Amino acid sequence: GRAYTQLGTPQGDSLGIVYLEKAAPLDTVNNVYREIATKYFGMKRWDKAAAYYDKTIKSDKKPTNADYLNMGLA
Repeated sequence: GRAYTQLGTPQGDSLGIVYLEKAAPLDTVNNVYREIATKYFGMKRWDKAAAYYDKTIKSDKKPTNADYLNMGLA
């Protein structure tokens, strides 16, 4: 999924997000929900960004202050 998001095209972003959404529940090292939220935030899809920042905060043991800020901004 991350490779598709590096293409810099709308199609690559959409396809990358689909694959990241599949990987997020299985991830134990990085919080992939944060990466998805950041992508949606950059695409100005505020509803999706807020939902994924919420998932980030709920699934992360120590959410960052930026997670709360970005969720509020979205």
